[in-house]
Amino acid sequence: MKNLKFVFAEGNNVGDVVAELRNGLDKPPTLTVVFASTNIPNSQEEVVSTIKNELGGEVWGNSTAGEISSTGFHKNSIVALSIQAPKTVFSVNTAYAPIGDAPESSGAEAVREAFSTMQAQMELYFIRSQNVDPLSALRSLPYNMLISIDGLSGKEERVLSGIAGATLNKIQAAGGSAGDDLKFKETYVYSKHGAHSKAVSVAALYTTLKIGVGIKIGFKPSDDPSKFGVVTENGQTPRIVRKINNRPAVEVYMEWLGVSSIEDANAKFAEHPFGTIEPSSKIWKVRSPARILGDGSMLFYSDVPIGTGLTLFSSTPDMHVNAMVEAVKEAIRRAGNPDKIGAVLLFDCILRDILSDIYGTKEREIAEIKKIVGEDTPIIGFSTYGETGNTDLIPLWHHNQTITAMVIGEELA
Repeated sequence: MKNLKFVFAEGNNVGDVVAELRNGLDKPPTLTVVFASTNIPNSQEEVVSTIKNELGGEVWGNSTAGEISSTGFHKNSIVALSIQAPKTVFSVNTAYAPIGDAPESSGAEAVREAFSTMQAQMELYFIRSQNVDPLSALRSLPYNMLISIDGLSGKEERVLSGIAGATLNKIQAAGGSAGDDLKFKETYVYSKHGAHSKAVSVAALYTTLKIGVGIKIGFKPSDDPSKFGVVTENGQTPRIVRKINNRPAVEVYMEWLGVSSIEDANAKFAEHPFGTIEPSSKIWKVRSPARILGDGSMLFYSDVPIGTGLTLFSSTPDMHVNAMVEAVKEAIRRAGNPDKIGAVLLFDCILRDILSDIYGTKEREIAEIKKIVGEDTPIIGFSTYGETGNTDLIPLWHHNQTITAMVIGEELA
């Protein structure tokens, strides 16, 4: 398509990345998506300001716990994708909001600000919804979102609730929680206004391009009925589980694992998280432990409130790889099966990254995606502190140990 370009660059500093992007562009990009380690020589604010000042266009992204590109999985680097497109085909506005004592309001505020400049072009929606069934027409809205949330806020569920409420849960979205290379000190989200800590950033996309999202997990629940339980006591927040089946949470977890020490239990977090089934959709969700507390409680990366049913999850190398492959395939299907794919965005949990190291599957994961989308299609992503997105069956949730993929096609919907 004329004037439509997807230009990818990666490097160890923002200057080299910007120079590589500029070489591939013949005009300012509409949007640059950028994911950057907190260990590169540039500050997070410098990453955003350099891209904004030297390339122009909107900027969205965040700090990471690892970077993903067409060349593989990386650490201590920066990866970026510039999308150059006519406004009638692809337009973007980014906004952010601080996350305060009312996270729902923060999410809603970021969405309202991001969509404030979008003009509803209903004639395009009319064209897209011609000769389709009503359900498909509902899914054919020409609006999408990219969402990044402070990965240390502990408030992702509430922020997403505000976003879902402001959009009536009708807008396709993908994204993740920002990381900081496992320092757990401060994460950053990006918008055209800069790099922001303790905030949520939303990129509102208006596009007539085919675009889709896929979400998958690489685990299966235990078939042992003794490895099922219910959360019976929380700590100060729903992310702290004190008791399962009225017993200390770590005691139950160790029993299910068949280990005798807390050290052994800690070592199994990536391979054996908990699973819970969402009652309305009947979809399995991962609930990953973050650490074991001194009183036998377990701190999780997501809310696990009283009454939540839990079981032990397990995986295999094939299941782990297939989750990423199937997420990309689902994104392609939801995009309307474009003949040519412009770019793939991956939001991959840091615990999945650790599991990829354990299984030794990183090269295979990227190779399998390239078989689907082509060797030359840009792939960009990062290791997250949590993933988000929605699909046909999944509302806008905060996920653990999950892969969310967004595919942008090079043809009109």
